[in-house]
Amino acid sequence: AEYMGVLAATRAELRGSVKLVFQPAEEGGAGAVEMIKDGVLEGVDEIYGVHMWNSQAVGTVGVKSGPVMANSDRFVITVTGRGGHGSMPHLSNDPVVAAVHLVSALQTITSRNVDPLEAAVITVGTVQGGYGPNIIADTVTLRGTCRSYSLTVRALLRERMQQISDGISMVFGVQAVFTWDDGYPACVNTAAASEHVRRAATTALGAPHVTTPQMSLAGEDFSFYLLQRPGCFFFVGSAPCDKPVGSVPHHIATFDIDERAMVVAAAVYLELVRDRLGTSAPSTDAKSASEVAHAAVHALAAATEAWLRGAADASLAPLDAALDPAFSLITPHGAAVNRAQLLDGLAGRRGAVPSLRMQIHELETIAASS
Repeated sequence: AEYMGVLAATRAELRGSVKLVFQPAEEGGAGAVEMIKDGVLEGVDEIYGVHMWNSQAVGTVGVKSGPVMANSDRFVITVTGRGGHGSMPHLSNDPVVAAVHLVSALQTITSRNVDPLEAAVITVGTVQGGYGPNIIADTVTLRGTCRSYSLTVRALLRERMQQISDGISMVFGVQAVFTWDDGYPACVNTAAASEHVRRAATTALGAPHVTTPQMSLAGEDFSFYLLQRPGCFFFVGSAPCDKPVGSVPHHIATFDIDERAMVVAAAVYLELVRDRLGTSAPSTDAKSASEVAHAAVHALAAATEAWLRGAADASLAPLDAALDPAFSLITPHGAAVNRAQLLDGLAGRRGAVPSLRMQIHELETIAASS
């Protein structure tokens, strides 16, 4: 309330407007998607979000450009064999044995297939199957999550998990059915917006209190906003002052924060507003090359999604028009995305959607780092 009061008191000094977003359902409900559908980003040029972070001491702010939260996907593998009596395993195809080997084999993807300099996690969170100590089950179900920053690694995880599931099926004479559920995409900050936050935090707190955040492969639906607008998702230290930093992690029953962190967040937000919209701030009409590039790629992404949702005979003209500014701005930065390949990929329409979206996201990553 005090933050809003200070903001309202300085309204006359601002060259623009500030929209405060109160969003529900971040934890698994993708509330950001519904907010976007309802028009929350209309009239918005930049967007900023903050996360309380118990991996940092209170009074500090962590900010960096590029990915700061991970692609957060889920999977289910159902292993079906032939059940029987525990005393006669030769008459069965034991899915428990196959599932155990499958869990172990999946871990070789991150240790032997993913570049050691990239980040990736495959976690099997639940293993469900069996009825009794003397019964060979007929089905075992594995459920888990995959995390990555890179879209290339994300695709590799999915491909190798399918291949390993197929291999286990053949080796053990069972049927391992693998399903993948795309979750939240990676949260990728633009370079210019990250610098705005760094400058605001330095003014509000002093340079020694502004740092690079401790990275995490957690997921965050703020990423959907950053797919639509340039912006930055930053971290405010909130570790309880009476406990060692990092000793009270998020998502535990005894979770707690130092509530002074909320005052720190408000102070940085206020300074950010003054920096971006104050009368002494540079005109928001004068966009940096990075911001222009990112806007062009966002326009391309929006045109692509609109076309994919359209009728089977929808015109490619809007998408084709959006390609020109995006490619002219991004290609000099080394984008390994081919314009003709992008359009040709649309021939398969729905079948081309994953690779098409992957190329769009690669362009966004390049725009963020330009």
